[in-house]
Amino acid sequence: MSVLKYVLLLLLVSPVASAQKLKSPGGIEYTLLRHNKEARKAVQGDYMVMFLNYAVQRNGNDSIVFSSAMRDAEGKMLIQITESTYKGDIIDALAQLSLGDSARIIVRADSFFINSVKTPMLPPFVKSGEMLYFNVGVAELMNEKELAQKQEEAKAKEQAEMMTLKEKDIAALQKYFAGNAISATQDENGLFIAILNEGEGDAPAAGKKVNVHYTGTLLNGNKFDSSVDRGQPFSFVLGQGQVIKGWDLGIAKLKPGAKAILGIPSYLAYGSRAMGSSIPANSPLIFEVQLISYE
Repeated sequence: MSVLKYVLLLLLVSPVASAQKLKSPGGIEYTLLRHNKEARKAVQGDYMVMFLNYAVQRNGNDSIVFSSAMRDAEGKMLIQITESTYKGDIIDALAQLSLGDSARIIVRADSFFINSVKTPMLPPFVKSGEMLYFNVGVAELMNEKELAQKQEEAKAKEQAEMMTLKEKDIAALQKYFAGNAISATQDENGLFIAILNEGEGDAPAAGKKVNVHYTGTLLNGNKFDSSVDRGQPFSFVLGQGQVIKGWDLGIAKLKPGAKAILGIPSYLAYGSRAMGSSIPANSPLIFEVQLISYE
């Protein structure tokens, strides 16, 4: 957890001596728990990055309904400060905040869910007439140009990281095949394939239902799945995204009866997602496959 996030979260749950109870121009009650008069203030059109949760009060205690941590690994969410669209719009209070501020904002649940969230009715866990208590910490403020620049920088960083990961995966797969004295070819996508048995006939086209036996391992030899062990072939429709990309690409190169070893870089497999405890994030995978038939 970053220092900023830790401080903001403390401020969201801990009142401070300098807390100011205020009202927005539209009449929304809010309490400034932390405020820096010298910091940049939100203006209409700005994008606000914030830590946020909201709750209803039950028996004198907050009962959390939503937290931005539910949707984002860093616990943040992005909204744009626009003109209020109705009396009691939470935007009216958010527009009063500055960079680094933390605040507790009180709005009517009926107004928020029906007018802001656009739900046809209140959620079952919220009662009509109840108030919502929003806890907000402002982490960043950006205008449209600044947001576009940040997104461009994030995209460039992601692409650079992807390129580095691709190079790392390719090198690891090359080392695997060389170390096991297996002759494999690499296609333009970075997929490695070693044909053990050619098979006969035509390779399946996209849209065909294929029946495949397989055994999957990590580069260290740890087996994570096998249809062979289960004694039941696996079937899927080729080229429809029902399986990882490396499978759609690799199985399409095989003839019925063919056996092959597929070396699949992580970006053609599960990428940054870990699959339980069996497949760590960013793992190149090895599959020994047999195309039994297709229809």
